[in-house]
Amino acid sequence: MDKIISPMQAAYVSGRQISDNIFLAQELIHTMKRKKGKKGYMALKMDMSKAFGRVEWCFLKKIMQKMGFSNKWCDLIEECISTSEISIKLNGSLCDSYKPTRRLRQGDPLSPYLFLLSVEVFTRAMADAENSNKIQGVKIFRAAPQEFSASSGQQINLQKSAVFYSKNLHPRHCRLLSRRLKVQNMSVEEMKDNSGEICFKCNVSPPKEDKDYGGLGFRDLKSLNVALLARSTWRLCKEEIQLWDRALKAKHFADSSLLHATTKKNSTWAWKSLHVTVDFIKQFSFWQVGDGKIIHIWLDKWILRHEKWRLFMLFFQPDVAAKTVQIRIPQKSKDNLVWTLTNNGLFSVKSAYNKLMELKLSSQHDYGIEKSIWKRLWKLKNDSKIKLFLWKCLTDSVSTSERLQRFAGGDVSY
Repeated sequence: MDKIISPMQAAYVSGRQISDNIFLAQELIHTMKRKKGKKGYMALKMDMSKAFGRVEWCFLKKIMQKMGFSNKWCDLIEECISTSEISIKLNGSLCDSYKPTRRLRQGDPLSPYLFLLSVEVFTRAMADAENSNKIQGVKIFRAAPQEFSASSGQQINLQKSAVFYSKNLHPRHCRLLSRRLKVQNMSVEEMKDNSGEICFKCNVSPPKEDKDYGGLGFRDLKSLNVALLARSTWRLCKEEIQLWDRALKAKHFADSSLLHATTKKNSTWAWKSLHVTVDFIKQFSFWQVGDGKIIHIWLDKWILRHEKWRLFMLFFQPDVAAKTVQIRIPQKSKDNLVWTLTNNGLFSVKSAYNKLMELKLSSQHDYGIEKSIWKRLWKLKNDSKIKLFLWKCLTDSVSTSERLQRFAGGDVSY
C-alpha cells in the first residue's frame, strides 16, 4: 500500500500513523498565524458526507485497473463488495431484502483499503493541480473536489467543512472566498481549542495504578501519553522519509539532530510535546555505528554500556578506550538508533510505558502494605467482586460508619 498510496494519506498504511497529519496540520496553521507580507494563505478543511456509503463500484474498479491490478483481482473485489444484501428490521420484523448499487460495508476489514484507493484519485488530482501551478502552498483548487465528486460519488459536507486564513489576509478577501466556497470560517479561538487545550480532565486520579502496589491495574493516562509521544519522537530520530518528517525537520531542526534540537517560546504545541520525550529517548537508547553520517561524535551516545560516553573521556579511561576499539563497524550500513528496553532494539509503546511506570513507582517511597500482600490478593481463586471488596478493605475504601463520620464531621448512626 505504501508504494501506491501517496504520502499525504497516513491512515491504514503500514509505517504511517494517523497522528502524522495532525502534527503536520498544526505546523501549517502555526505558520499561517505568523505569516507576514502581502501574500496570504488559506487552508480548507473538507469533510466527506457518508464517505463509505457513496463509493461507486464502477469507479473503484476503474481505479484498480488504472493502477495495474489484474482483471482477475478486480473481478474478485467486485464480487466481494457487490454481492451483499440489506434487510431492514421494522417493528421487530425483517422487511424484504434488496441489493445496494454502491457503498463499502462498514466494519469490513477490506473496506478501509478500498476507500484509500478511491480517495487516492483526489490526492493525485491535487498534486497534479500543484504541478500545473493551479494551486500554490496551502491554497485550494476549487474545481478538483467537484470533478472528484462527480466521478467517485463522494460529496463534500459543507456544514462540517471550514476554512482558515492567514493573519495577513484582508478580511474583505476572506469573506469573498468564504462565500465563493460556501463554507464557514474557522477562528483562531477554535484552532486553540482543537490543538492546545486539554480535552480530558479527571478529578480523581489514583496515585497507585499498578496492582502490585495497591492499584486496580488501570493505565496511567499521563505515562501512556508520554509513551505514545515518544513513539513519534523515535520515528523522527529514525529518519523515515515521510511528509511530516520533512516538515518538522525543516522548521525546527534543519541544521541539527532531533536529539539535540531546542524549543522556542513561540514553538507549536505539537513540537513542544514531542521535545518533552527527547531526554527519555536519549536515556534508553544508543547509536550503533555505521557510516557515521548521523552520529555526532561529541554529543551522541555511541559507546555501549558505559555512562561516561563523551569522546574526551577516552583519553582518560583505558576501559572506555578498549570498548571503543572493540566496536564492530559493518560495511555499507547506516547509523542505527537502538532501543535498549527491547531485545530486538526496536521501540515499542509497551516497553516505554512499563519503564515510565517503573520510574514513577520507584520515586514513591511509602508503599503502605507490602507488595507480597497485593500479589496474594489478586491470585486468590475467588470471584472478582470478593477480591474487589478485600481491596477496598485494605485501602480503607469501604463506607464504614467510622469513615463516614470522618468525612461528615459528626456522628453517623444507622
